[in-house]
Amino acid sequence: MARQRTLEKERLFEETEKLLLEEGYHSFHFQALSKRLGVARSTIYNYYSKKEELVTEYMMYVIDQIMQRMEKAAAIEPFEEKLTAFLRVWIDYADIHQSLQILPVMDHHASPLVERNVERLFIFFGTLNRHVQLLIEEGKASGHIDRNLSGTALNAIIMSLVRAPNAKLSRDVWVDTIYAVLTKGMSPG
Repeated sequence: MARQRTLEKERLFEETEKLLLEEGYHSFHFQALSKRLGVARSTIYNYYSKKEELVTEYMMYVIDQIMQRMEKAAAIEPFEEKLTAFLRVWIDYADIHQSLQILPVMDHHASPLVERNVERLFIFFGTLNRHVQLLIEEGKASGHIDRNLSGTALNAIIMSLVRAPNAKLSRDVWVDTIYAVLTKGMSPG
């Protein structure tokens, strides 16, 4: 009997992300993923019985990485460095926003694992929102962000800027630009 290949979680999730971004959720299937990984489809089924399980596990894997980096960023002082660290995290993981847009079309009750992961994903959204709101309030209190601006609007602006296509700019230039817009506006000097 031939020995079945094992999958490295990082590689599995890396290829899952690529396939989701290239083909979309509805076109995502284990056969295409198995070809990318160079394994039999049954190898993937040894780990996940449904695509919803794999996709939500991938999302949780990425979100755990984001949360670890956000916790580290939250401890940074002074505010300027903290804001820059948060922007780097959000820009480094900007593609996750596209992946998260599949949640409304996914069967949340496909399995108990999917149900748990979807519940955890919604908790993450609340935590992310709280981090952004706290960051905005800290920026207002320290005078780095205009106190008269709506925190809700700033939250939406930050997330929109992070997701905006910027293929021609380096991450550092993008972070510096968003930072300057948030703290100084767009008018000269």
